[in-house]
Amino acid sequence: MTPTSGPSDALSVSAAPATLSVGELIRQADVTARMLMLDIDGRAAAAMVRTWPEVVEATADLWRALPREDPATDNRDRLNINRLQALSRGLHLSMIRHHSHPAAAGDPRLGDIVDLLERAHDLVDKFRDEVDPVTSPAARGDLSAAKMTLVHALYVGSHAVASSVQAHVDVVADLVRGPYQATQLAHGPQLLQRLRAFEQITGSYLTGRYARTIQAAALDPPPGVERLDDALHTWDLTAHQTLAR
Repeated sequence: MTPTSGPSDALSVSAAPATLSVGELIRQADVTARMLMLDIDGRAAAAMVRTWPEVVEATADLWRALPREDPATDNRDRLNINRLQALSRGLHLSMIRHHSHPAAAGDPRLGDIVDLLERAHDLVDKFRDEVDPVTSPAARGDLSAAKMTLVHALYVGSHAVASSVQAHVDVVADLVRGPYQATQLAHGPQLLQRLRAFEQITGSYLTGRYARTIQAAALDPPPGVERLDDALHTWDLTAHQTLAR
């Protein structure tokens, strides 16, 4: 498929002008995950934990469907996606074991992320034979950026879920009655352990590589801006890691 415009569209598989491309859908999923950090509420913790495994499964399906780069440069195997799935499935099983309402309502914001990732997967699958070859520098850069953004969405999302669980645990420790029932997430500390492990795995994948990879899919910035972007992305990762402690 011929790129619509510029290097950042080299991975576009839009079915129509009004349809978001794979890269755009992934970026929107990342933006939605970032927005979760603006509204941390312990009362949403149970719903978020219920929906998080769906986010991980949708990510894993898309991750495996994306075209492969040159084996010598493809960094896909550096992320243990099977380990992430195992951690999220553990969350799901834990909710089933400890609660009588595992099928209760999930979190609609995480549901939006699932929808975006599933749409991206469907586009990759539908237009697999029409995607620009990943042999060109522009296509390779876009593909690497798409994968990095996908992992960043998981990283930020897992931190948001963990922060909500932590808020729930903290309030339960102080309140005997009220909207924070101890039975809602009686195993909060165990959930936090799994979520922190998830965050550590995804954070390790991003550290030292996120800014450079994202920049590879964009137009060359003015002189000096690269250092500013590197500093901002480093601060972003450090802030998440500090808050997770």
